[in-house]
Amino acid sequence: NYYGLITLTSGLLLFYTGKLIDRVNLKIYSAVIITLIAGTSIVISQAQSFIVVLISIFIFRHLGQSLMPYIGLVSITRFFENGKGRGRGLSIATTGISLSAMVAPALCVWLLQSYNWQQVFLILGLFTFIACMALYTPPLRPTKQFFSHKGHEHDHDHFPEFLEKNELNWSYKQFFKHRHFWCVLPLTVMPGYLITAFIFHQGSIAQYQGWSTTQIANGFVVYGSAAIIMTFITGSLIDSFSGKKVQKFSMIPLILSLSVLLITSHTLNIYLYLGLMGVGVAMTGSSTAMWAEVYGTKHIGTIKSIIGAITIIVTAIAPIIFGYLLEFTSINNIIIGHIIYMACITALSFFEKPPQIEK
Repeated sequence: NYYGLITLTSGLLLFYTGKLIDRVNLKIYSAVIITLIAGTSIVISQAQSFIVVLISIFIFRHLGQSLMPYIGLVSITRFFENGKGRGRGLSIATTGISLSAMVAPALCVWLLQSYNWQQVFLILGLFTFIACMALYTPPLRPTKQFFSHKGHEHDHDHFPEFLEKNELNWSYKQFFKHRHFWCVLPLTVMPGYLITAFIFHQGSIAQYQGWSTTQIANGFVVYGSAAIIMTFITGSLIDSFSGKKVQKFSMIPLILSLSVLLITSHTLNIYLYLGLMGVGVAMTGSSTAMWAEVYGTKHIGTIKSIIGAITIIVTAIAPIIFGYLLEFTSINNIIIGHIIYMACITALSFFEKPPQIEK
C-alpha cells in the first residue's frame, strides 16, 4: 500500500519535475538528481525512523526509477540532429536500463552476504556518486554539444543549433488539444500496463494454464533476452523507417503473446508467451522517437514528463484493474478483451495522421 501510494505520487509529481529539463541546464539538472540519489542512499543507511525510510524510498522511486532513465532518453532524443542515429542511441540507453534491472538484484544479494542492509545502502550511495560524477571528467565527459541543451522554454524566437527549424516544436498545451495525441497515447502506455498487470497476477495466469510459478520464472530469462535483442532491432528500424511507422506495429507482438495463452497450455508456450511480450515491450522505444519526430525536440522534456507520468499512473492501477476484472469474469474473457482493445488502438493509429507544419 505504501509503495502504491508512493508510485502514484511520483507519477503526479513527474508532471512538474520532468519538464524542468526544458528550463534548466542539463549538466546542473542531472548533477542535482545524482547527488540527491546518492545522498539519500547514505541517509537511509543511518535512518532510525520509519518516516525517513518512506521519504527515502519516495526519492529513490521518483528520482532514480523515473527521472534518471528519463534524462537519458530525453537527452539522446535531442542530441541526434535530424533523427539520424537516434534509434540506435535510444536502443543502447534502453538496453542499459534493462541490464541494470537484471544485474542490480543479484548484486544486492551478493553484497548482503557480507554486509547488512545499512552498509549496502552506504556502499551503493558512494558508488553511485563516484561513478556518475566520473562522467563529468575527461575522458568520459560527453561533448559540449550534448550538454548545450539549456533551458529555452520561454525563448520562442531563438533556436539553438541542435533544434531543427522545420519541426513543429509544439508545447504541451498545443499537442493536448490535437486529436493525434489522444489516438497514439494508448500505444505508448499499453505495454507498461500489460506487463505490470499480467506479471502481478502471474499466479492466476499460471493456474489458468496449468503452469507452475517456477516454470514461469524460468520463462523470464527468455523475456529479458528477447527484450534486449529486440531493443537493438527496434533502434535500427527507427533509423531506417522512423519511429512513427515502427510504433504502429508495436502492439502486434503483444497481441500474439496473449493469443498464445488461448491456443494451448503446453509448457513450451511459456517461453513463446513471455518472449513475445519482451519483444513488444522493447518496441516501446519507438514511442520516444515518435514524439520527437511529430512534435519536435524543443519541448520534448515536457512532453516526455507528461507521457511518463501518465504511464506511471496507469501501471500503478493496472494490477487493480486486472484484479477487479477477475472478480466478474474469467481470465479467458480478460485475455480476449485485451486482444480486441490492442487491435482497435492499432487500427486507429493507421488511420490517424500526425499534424504537419503549415507551409
